Amino acid sequence: MGQRPVAELATRYLTEASERLRPGSSKSVRFALELLVSHAGEAQMRDLSQALGREVLGYISRLSPNVRKYSDAKGASLADLAALSEENEATTLKPQTQARIWGQLQHFLDWCVQSGELEANPWEGLAVKAKPEVSPHGVLTDAQVVLLLSRKDWVLHKILLFCLLTGLRSGEACGLLAEDVIT
Repeated sequence: MGQRPVAELATRYLTEASERLRPGSSKSVRFALELLVSHAGEAQMRDLSQALGREVLGYISRLSPNVRKYSDAKGASLADLAALSEENEATTLKPQTQARIWGQLQHFLDWCVQSGELEANPWEGLAVKAKPEVSPHGVLTDAQVVLLLSRKDWVLHKILLFCLLTGLRSGEACGLLAEDVIT
C-alpha cells in the first residue's frame, strides 16, 4: 500500500475519469492532476504528507488565470508555473477555481483510498483559505448576440458561433487547446 508512484495512479485515475466525465470536465480534472504530477509525480503515494499538501495548495493559490497560455508554461512544474504567474501577472486564480482544482485533487486521493492504494486521504482537512468571490455572469440578450454576429469579424464570428452552438462561455472557449476539440 502506498508504494506506487503518484504519476502512475494519476494516469489510471484519468483513464477512468475520462470515461465517465464530459470532455470539458475531463479537461479540468486532467489539468489539476497534471499540476500534482508535475510537482510530486515521482513520489510514492505514501510520501504525500500534510506538509506537501500545504505546499501544493500554496502554489495553486499563486497561479494566474492565463498561466497555461504562456509558451514557457509547456512542461513546467507547478512551482515553475507559480513563479511564471507571479512574474507575468498581478492576478491569481479566483478562490472558486482554486477550490475546484483542490477538490479534484481530493477526489483523486479519495479514489486512491477506495482503490486500496492509501489507508486515508493525507490531505483531508486542508482547504483553500480565500473566500469565494461572487460575480454572476451576465447573459447576452438576443439583440446583443445579433449585433456581435453581424459585425462581420470572421475570427470573432467563428468563436462566438462555436460558443453559441456548444454552450461554452467565452473564457472556456478562449482556453481551449487543439487537443481539447473532438468531433
